[in-house]
Amino acid sequence: MKEKIAKALLLGAAVAVLSSVFFPYWYLTVKAPQYPKGLHVQVYLDHVTGEVGEIDHLKHYIGMRPLGDAAKFEKKFAGPGIVFIVVCLIAAVFIRGKFSILLILPATVLPAVFAADLYFWLRDFGLHLNPHAALSSSIKPFVPPLLGQGKIAQFHADANFGLGHGLSMLSAFLSLAVSPLSA
Repeated sequence: MKEKIAKALLLGAAVAVLSSVFFPYWYLTVKAPQYPKGLHVQVYLDHVTGEVGEIDHLKHYIGMRPLGDAAKFEKKFAGPGIVFIVVCLIAAVFIRGKFSILLILPATVLPAVFAADLYFWLRDFGLHLNPHAALSSSIKPFVPPLLGQGKIAQFHADANFGLGHGLSMLSAFLSLAVSPLSA
């Protein structure tokens, strides 16, 4: 019975992580007096959507690089990475033993790796402003919020993880739940 539960959990983890690619992993809303409804950006594993052009235009004045410049390597390998994780989880359904933990490891670390990588890029973009930009003297380097609210000059930012990240966390939890069952 434990083996059937473990297999169901692993298949559920594979479905959850595969489904995660269709939803944003993170989103940001930036509000200012001239944008009372806010500007919105959604970050998926392999692309960014929303009012990217408008935000890039505003960021240009303070010397911040365009959003498309971030995480090029990560976006390129996100699809193959998810396929790898799904294949590992499905393989873990059939390969049992003390080394099967290595097959669930990629799924368990994905949510934390995504958050850490996103924080790296937010920090890099915010702390490395172009000193020759038009308004570079009016703003000090900053780190945009990874989670919660932040203020950058007259702009208020609200950041949160999205459903994609939640599904990757579900996959991680389901994968981790298998370990005690297979002992």
